[in-house]
Amino acid sequence: ITSTGNVGIGTTTPTNTIDVRGAGIDDPSTIQVANSDESHFMRLFGGRDTDPNTHIMWKEGDPLRFATDAGGFSEKMRITSNGSVGIGTQTVSTQTPFQIGLEIAGNVPNLILNDNTGNSQDDLTILNGGGVAEIRNGTTSSSIMSFGLANYANNVGIGTLTPAQRLDVNGAIGVQQTTSSPAKNTIYGNSSPIAYGAIGFDGTVGGPDYGIASVTKTGTGTYDVVLDNSFSGNPVVVLTSFDTQTVGLGSYYPSNSNTIEVKWRDLTNTAVDRTFSIVVFGTAQ
Repeated sequence: ITSTGNVGIGTTTPTNTIDVRGAGIDDPSTIQVANSDESHFMRLFGGRDTDPNTHIMWKEGDPLRFATDAGGFSEKMRITSNGSVGIGTQTVSTQTPFQIGLEIAGNVPNLILNDNTGNSQDDLTILNGGGVAEIRNGTTSSSIMSFGLANYANNVGIGTLTPAQRLDVNGAIGVQQTTSSPAKNTIYGNSSPIAYGAIGFDGTVGGPDYGIASVTKTGTGTYDVVLDNSFSGNPVVVLTSFDTQTVGLGSYYPSNSNTIEVKWRDLTNTAVDRTFSIVVFGTAQ
């Protein structure tokens, strides 16, 4: 015991309040706190030259608990003997650590992953509250993805906290892969039309339309339909005339990478104006 109050075990020059050392660089020191028969213990191993793996060891089957002195003893975190970690809960799952690694409890338990840049908007927050597990961007209340629990039948939501379907997306979905040999029950980037709309006989776009930038009537029965996106190859175009009195024959030709030229003729091959609908399938660029 030094004049400053430090206690040395295995050393005559302790540098800390309690300083325990081995006889040499490969002679480890271990501190143990245990009951009389060592059926419950905790050991602190400081490492040695040939085994530099400092560790804390405790009795298999016992948890290692961390607490404050609130109310005499207030547990804040525990590590179970199977490696699971519980924060704010004393009932950590008994599953293996490969099935559950971290369990957090509280009114709205959350985990914040910080990239240490000082910008909270770069953080990723995972929380559980109100029957929905959320992944949020930064510390805002904007949800990137939600996973419905019992309240929402295990549905998954992107951009919504109340997913009503197995996958409920509030926003646009981008699908990159295209194919000419689709598998059943599978959506591809070219599964849906790239444009559709109702075109008046004078070239005006009426009704709901999608992907049509403009329509120009260039002559009797001839219309240039310009799409929002260009396409590769020759698209598949479906034309339907709204005229119930006379028969109209529609033809089309992709005049450039984003324009479909539509021509209408009657049975005598005379150009006629038509009100019609157009649906374009293909691969948008």
